[in-house]
Amino acid sequence: MNLKNCFLIGSIFKFHGYKGGLIIFNSENILIDVTNATHLFIKIDNGLVPFFIESIKKAKKNNFLVKFSDLNSEEDVKQLLKKEVYIDKKLIIHEDTKSPKISLLNYKVIDNDKGDLGMIYEINKQTAQELLYVKNDVYDFCFPVNNFFIKSIDNISKEIKVEIPTDILNLN
Repeated sequence: MNLKNCFLIGSIFKFHGYKGGLIIFNSENILIDVTNATHLFIKIDNGLVPFFIESIKKAKKNNFLVKFSDLNSEEDVKQLLKKEVYIDKKLIIHEDTKSPKISLLNYKVIDNDKGDLGMIYEINKQTAQELLYVKNDVYDFCFPVNNFFIKSIDNISKEIKVEIPTDILNLN
């Protein structure tokens, strides 16, 4: 598989159990279609080597628990620790929080603790990380688009539930 057709989902973090199970740390909390994933690619000596999946499931927010076929002990998987893990780009699940569309303009931003923060009036995709600009009667502020801040997007009511630290509100 060509690297340009793959997406880095994380690295092998540690063993799980003694029968060859592994935990993949997924720092960006990327969602993958585990029901259709038959194999993952592990970068070994600058090449991508396919490993066929016996089982895979989301263990925690940023972790996948994986058991590869033909790897049945700690010794079998020891060489894979700290290696990068890739998946075919077709198996990435895209969410609105990952790539906001122009349709997010005029969405209401509601903080779980602070309540109504205002309306999105601009989306800046020119920076390294996309920014959402919010305006209300008191102030304007912006925040990066990522799952740390955005908790959910409701396209029907045009609301975005967020958790924005007070420090970010005070920066702007």
